[in-house]
Amino acid sequence: MRTGRVLLVLAVLAFVATGVWAGGQQGGGQLKPYNLVWYMRGRGIEKDEALVEEAVNAYIKPKINATIKIVCFDRASYPDRMTAIIASGEQFDMGFCASWVINYGEFAQKGAFTWLNDPKDNLQEKYLKGTVEALGEFYYGGSSIDGKHYAIPVNKEWAHSNGFVLRKDILDKLGIKLPGRDMKLADMEPIFQKVRDAYPEMYPVMAYANNSPAWNYIDWDFPLGRRVPVVMYPTGSDRKVHNPSRLTPQPNRKEGRDGSSARVSHNRDAAGV
Repeated sequence: MRTGRVLLVLAVLAFVATGVWAGGQQGGGQLKPYNLVWYMRGRGIEKDEALVEEAVNAYIKPKINATIKIVCFDRASYPDRMTAIIASGEQFDMGFCASWVINYGEFAQKGAFTWLNDPKDNLQEKYLKGTVEALGEFYYGGSSIDGKHYAIPVNKEWAHSNGFVLRKDILDKLGIKLPGRDMKLADMEPIFQKVRDAYPEMYPVMAYANNSPAWNYIDWDFPLGRRVPVVMYPTGSDRKVHNPSRLTPQPNRKEGRDGSSARVSHNRDAAGV
């Protein structure tokens, strides 16, 4: 794997909209041609995949003399297929990884990924100065393990769209009107109570193993995966690890990060919050 080239193309793809350059050589004439293999998790092969590759290649080839091959697995098969690829030692350049799919922490500590800030060959210092600056030390540092970086986090994780799906037939029968689009999570409590009073045999909120609504709205980070009861708060100065069963939401957290605000949508069959 040509790691330096990988870091460059990641920087190009991540900051194409903002024009931020991560460092390294601009202009592909000084670099040998290289084809990058990028494994993604999605719906499998997309009909416009070739068009996307063509557009990306037109952008990155003049800069780093590279082309890219996108390989998209469907969500169900992605964990098993990527686990097999990593275990086999097959060469690839980029792949999606998280705490809940292809456990990042576990594989990183097994040496499956490249150590980006290795003092012997600090790829982060060579190619990612602009990336670290754009993401911020605090957010970029979220992917580190014992101070070692093996991945580049994406800042889309700052925004979430958690919510509830409610049965419209019950809402109509009980005359329940939903709050406005800028409702707070606490606004759901009287709705749940009214449903509970009318239907005592019904659970007002469905929860299942490793996916409690309370956990989703507090929006903890699970550095060891959701099956391990160890969490961290993603914002604020608290960098400690906690047992989630013994915690309550932090005060003064930013609006939306703990589910304190949400939006309401409506359709013919259901009302979703």
